[in-house]
Amino acid sequence: MKWTGMLSALVLSAGLLGLGACAHGPAAMLSKKSPSEERLAREIGIELVSLRTTAGGHMLDLRFRVVNPEQASKLLRAASDIPMYLVEPASGQVAEIPHTMLGLLRTKATRTRPERIYYSLFKNPDMVFEPGDPVELHFGEVVVDGWKVN
Repeated sequence: MKWTGMLSALVLSAGLLGLGACAHGPAAMLSKKSPSEERLAREIGIELVSLRTTAGGHMLDLRFRVVNPEQASKLLRAASDIPMYLVEPASGQVAEIPHTMLGLLRTKATRTRPERIYYSLFKNPDMVFEPGDPVELHFGEVVVDGWKVN
């Protein structure tokens, strides 16, 4: 088969699978956002990417993507007044972003860029949050539930 034939077959198969209409590939087509995640995107300007343990389980690493730079800049500026914390629903244990000599362990951005992934690190007191545990993510008044620690 010639290159043009192979390329045509690839384009045709991608179109049949619906990949051409999807901005972020097949995974985005399969994922459905909860109402609280839609509210997070609408009011705070971000979408969640991942929540994982790190530092031997003593920290939680939250990654999120900016979908609305203007809204997200309120969260990402150095002097943000939007509190971010995690809650373990069963025990009510709270994980907060630690204050260090360098400041809060989170991204601080003066220019928020769309589609860029940013991070926040949270203390995992007594290693309460473990992979597979459900968690509530709080961004000011917006609460996202239904997420699990990876």
